[in-house]
Amino acid sequence: MSEHVVIYYQSQHRKARKLMREYKAFLLCQRWLKQLTVIGSANERHTDIERLSALREQVSRVYVVGGDGSINIVAEVFAQTDVSVWVIPAGTGNDFARDLGIEDSYWLLAPVGQMPPAVEQLKVAIGRANDYCFVNHLGAGLTVDLMRLQKGPFKKLFGKLSYTVALLLYLLMPKRKRSSWQVAGQTVYAQIVAVSRFIGGGIAVNPEAKRQRSLGRYLLVPAHPDGKLLGAFIAILRGQATPYLELSDITTIEVGTSDVAIELDGDARMLGPVTVTIEPQALTVAVPRSSHHLT
Repeated sequence: MSEHVVIYYQSQHRKARKLMREYKAFLLCQRWLKQLTVIGSANERHTDIERLSALREQVSRVYVVGGDGSINIVAEVFAQTDVSVWVIPAGTGNDFARDLGIEDSYWLLAPVGQMPPAVEQLKVAIGRANDYCFVNHLGAGLTVDLMRLQKGPFKKLFGKLSYTVALLLYLLMPKRKRSSWQVAGQTVYAQIVAVSRFIGGGIAVNPEAKRQRSLGRYLLVPAHPDGKLLGAFIAILRGQATPYLELSDITTIEVGTSDVAIELDGDARMLGPVTVTIEPQALTVAVPRSSHHLT
């Protein structure tokens, strides 16, 4: 069957531009291809959403060459459709790709003389907050503070370690500068809802997550003394349990207050409060057949 395919890539990143050219050349050699449309990211999120939405009824698959922000935009358009999303990781964190078992940007390009990789299509869960979706996590408080600490060349300088370095800087931050608010009578520094196993470039906040479940992982960070917070952060980085954070499985929950900023997949979007829900089997993705943890 002939297919209309879109390549959507992060036009500001050299690696993504290079990968786009290589995947474009690969796809143009495929006999099943009917039409190929290439869309580079614009400066405004809404522009990309409009351009992709115009093709929503025409395409059968979308190759996303970029990071978690690019995947979030594609999910905003193609969730709850049969359009298949093929992820080519080319960002800083790549948590969505990592959660799918995709570590190599060239995973679909088999060397000459070798068979292409076995691929299967799965429908996986995403989250939604009001009218916005998230593919990895939603955060209030701490995660927004960490974003603000990673401005300018910070991410380029520290790469995948930028989130971890920002956590250490956060602990040195005066408490009066940290976001905090009241939840059920206690002061908290963060509310996080995760559908991915990973946030922040591989930090396993939700190691037992399975994308085909209908549950999200809710993480509440009370305003503990810094020593306890440091112990909690170290435990998370090591993939260990900690008594200083409150964890639970949820299908819906309210996050934030009217003066607390909310970020989705690393992009600040709104002030709270927001109602968060989990949408099971909302996004069709192509994954390596060996990604057994997803089932």
